Amino acid sequence: MNGPYFKAFRYWLLDRVAITHIHTFKSRNKAFSDDNVLQENVILRLVVRGVQGQTAVSASTDQNFTDMSQRVVPFSEILTPGDDEKFIHVPSFGAPNTCGLPGQTLREIGLDVCTGPVVDFRLREHLRAEPVKGSVPLIYSSHFSRGTFKWPRESRKPNAIMVNADTQTWLMRKGCYVVLRRFTSKEEKRRIVAYLLHEDALPGNLIGFENHLNVIHQDRHGLEPAVALGIWRYLNSQAVDDYFRTFSGHTQVNATDLRRLRYPALEALKALGKEHA
Repeated sequence: MNGPYFKAFRYWLLDRVAITHIHTFKSRNKAFSDDNVLQENVILRLVVRGVQGQTAVSASTDQNFTDMSQRVVPFSEILTPGDDEKFIHVPSFGAPNTCGLPGQTLREIGLDVCTGPVVDFRLREHLRAEPVKGSVPLIYSSHFSRGTFKWPRESRKPNAIMVNADTQTWLMRKGCYVVLRRFTSKEEKRRIVAYLLHEDALPGNLIGFENHLNVIHQDRHGLEPAVALGIWRYLNSQAVDDYFRTFSGHTQVNATDLRRLRYPALEALKALGKEHA
């Protein structure tokens, strides 16, 4: 349905068919339960060379369709007009307003997001279980738990990475960042869970972010604290989570997804952050 790998296919498909009905299953483990398959399932009804009109959207828990609910929406809720990515949205039944979020993209407000640069298996020889001289903190999603941050944390994951010619490129300056897990599932209460990493939470001047995290930054540096607080509060809102579920059918929260979300203006984010503080 979405993702950069299938952009060309979406262009090819949408140029040839009308989407008249989309059905989704609330559970990923029921439709093929006999084979113990955990898989996202979507049924599309397509009319070749059809004239695109409104689209029926329905959902049921499983393949028996006994609790099916359905509504009809304008096609603009399925495909956002002018969207170059041609992302196919599936409106959420829990969110009456699925037409999109107002505001600007991250890049329009001077910020950006990246996938954590440290791919641990490629730098394994430079990782350390505990911080030592010449190392800096290495942050995994396991360092964030139930809304709190703890480093170092006793686990199977390392807590530090050595600073040298092989690792320097993959490290970022210490600062205030908003951090999100890349992998979630539709069964989780929230798909987007943002954490706030304060500048004074870690020692040293550099940080390593592991590849299973997304990091919102400004020119690879930390954010102004009030802005970071505002983004953290905004991303953890129900409105953002509801909207994200309308176009993310996979188990990842990609940097591309976060770039295409709309955010309040910078001053509004600062005000939101100061209000929370």
